[in-house]
Amino acid sequence: MTVGHWTDQASASLRAAADAMAGRDVVHADAALGVIHARRDAYAGLAHLAELLVGDRPLRPEPTRADAGAVLRDHSRTHLSRMRVGLYAATVIDGPPYPPADAPRTPVDQAMRRVADAVGVAGDIIASHIQPGQRPRTPEGVAIRAGGGVRAALADVGRLTRQLLAVDAKLPGWLRRADPHDLGRFGPPAAAARWATRSRLRVVAEQVIEDGAGLEPLLRLLDAAPASRGTVPAVETADQAVAALATARTWLWQHPDQVQAEHLLLATQLGLAVHTIAGAHTTGDPVVQLREWRRAAKALADLHGAPTAAPGRPAAAELAETLRWTRDRLHPRDGEPAGQRVDQVARLHADLPLLAEALHRAVPHTVARGELFRGEPDLHKPLGKQLFYARTNWTAITQPNAATRALERAFTELEPLDDLGALRSLQARAGQAFPRPPRPSAGAPGPATPLGPGVDGTPGQVVPRGR
Repeated sequence: MTVGHWTDQASASLRAAADAMAGRDVVHADAALGVIHARRDAYAGLAHLAELLVGDRPLRPEPTRADAGAVLRDHSRTHLSRMRVGLYAATVIDGPPYPPADAPRTPVDQAMRRVADAVGVAGDIIASHIQPGQRPRTPEGVAIRAGGGVRAALADVGRLTRQLLAVDAKLPGWLRRADPHDLGRFGPPAAAARWATRSRLRVVAEQVIEDGAGLEPLLRLLDAAPASRGTVPAVETADQAVAALATARTWLWQHPDQVQAEHLLLATQLGLAVHTIAGAHTTGDPVVQLREWRRAAKALADLHGAPTAAPGRPAAAELAETLRWTRDRLHPRDGEPAGQRVDQVARLHADLPLLAEALHRAVPHTVARGELFRGEPDLHKPLGKQLFYARTNWTAITQPNAATRALERAFTELEPLDDLGALRSLQARAGQAFPRPPRPSAGAPGPATPLGPGVDGTPGQVVPRGR
């Protein structure tokens, strides 16, 4: 599930919460407590989401409402910094902490809990790629730090803030329907909601929304960074192949100091196989790409390596499974059109530039650790024997040579041209997954598109899937 899925879930749940607050039923104390806690978590989650997107650390200590009011009126600050302070201040409730609530039971507290959880999951997805003060964990994280998709994603945060404020506008009246003997307990959260709706938080949220208007919402396609698995499932479908390749290239990108010869060999064979089968159906110059993958494969043909160590075995297994599946597409299956096989393989192309980038970063580490060996044939005649015996003398490569330089040149030509290559691969992958969306009938709502508008280790082992 992507960031866009969870922000859409939060938006829908906010609308449901606002609708459910209408009526005359008495509000149970546990339901009120659930809404109070979920509201605070939702505001804090939106602040955290904004911080992740721009690389800011959390505000400590959290600002008071008086201080936040002054900041929200300070036009010398950016819209984003003012919204962020306002989001934190909206979480502040005077008085002692409220006790935990029971499990949500009514439509209002259920909807608000879904809001808080959805915003939290969206933040977890971003955090799996990048966190403030840390080196990006994935190529997508590098793209985010370069600004890719950030303003459009912040506009989504602004829209959710606007919807949350609409719920706050109804919250004091809803809390007044509590049992009379509980009514006095809920004055502070009602006051917090009134402050939020009367402050300039909505104004700065609208300005953040305007800043992202018309921009491609690339981060709505972002899913959690894949983690390498100890047991690697067999790849049987195009979706599984795309997932396995993304998992492998993420591990390679995160651990350039652990990449070994097997990773380099499998990855170059995979790139070569994809371009051999579906090169004409991919973006970019297919002739150049095929030439460079061939150059890398040729350079590796003269090199060897030690068996892959345990931390890197799952990534090697992911690459091996994807390569096996890709080569299987060379042979037609019963009733399967040739064009369909080519289209399936072409879906892997979006991640190949990122794979090349990961390999380019890893080659110097692999060489420096002496992971690559060059073999030289030699004829040897033992003392007292009449026959010569052929043997190979293996020498560890610890300095760049012609083969490793050829590898690096090939990967340099194949990697993305800019820091947004990872996010562009998400866009390309989505376009390949949904090449021709059905045309909606007149008056019927169309399907949600991936780039739609914003919301209002243990060793690897291949096993068959499903066992």
